[in-house]
Amino acid sequence: FFISPIIVRSLYFNFILKEKIKKDKNRKILCFTYYALCGVIAFVFFYNITCGLLLLLILVACYHFIIIQNPFCYKKLLKTIKLFISTTLLIIIPCFILLFLSITLNFNIEGSLTVNSILQAVFILFTIIILAGTGFADRHQRIRDTKNRTQYYLIFSVAICLYMFTAFSVGISEKIVALIGLGYQYRCYYDTDLNQYLIPDEFIQDKFNNKTKLFVVADIDGKMYISPKNKHTTSFYFTAKELAQVSCNK
Repeated sequence: FFISPIIVRSLYFNFILKEKIKKDKNRKILCFTYYALCGVIAFVFFYNITCGLLLLLILVACYHFIIIQNPFCYKKLLKTIKLFISTTLLIIIPCFILLFLSITLNFNIEGSLTVNSILQAVFILFTIIILAGTGFADRHQRIRDTKNRTQYYLIFSVAICLYMFTAFSVGISEKIVALIGLGYQYRCYYDTDLNQYLIPDEFIQDKFNNKTKLFVVADIDGKMYISPKNKHTTSFYFTAKELAQVSCNK
């Protein structure tokens, strides 16, 4: 959040104002168009990093030659390079936020074209717009002044909450189940303790050091529901109220 005003200033003050674009309306249009296109590029970046960076390079180059009056000046080329680096950072930030959420909320970042992957990409696009809006609102203020920034933080927080509790509610519930010990996790037991339950081989995830590894979907009142290999849906259970769990370290 505190980086976004710096990035917006890089475009607004170093490019737009210094090139003497007269009308304030035109300055705002150029700024918002730039970051709206950055949001679209971030959408592409999510699926293909190389293609996303190439599109960003084209966007920055277009702005360089359209806005700057003397585009081949060394100092102005340096400013354009700084704008490219700062904008790349702005695009990368939402990707790291998404990565953090995927770890904490137990969902996978999908690269293929599915409903979940589209939701994830839209989240990145929306984050770019929020960060750019935050920076634009603070373009005339000091970095420490958070007066205008507060409303954007609130909007962004609401978006994060909606994202967490709707699109990937399954991942959240799985994480909670694992944390409170009700299952949805890999567990290991000694072979000698499990032999009496006659567990089919297809439900055994791995065997090593006289241990058997199972994926326990649910463990409720001594009934252990387990899943086959490479699946997290149960189709077999056995009753074991006193079964000693051991470490899965090989």
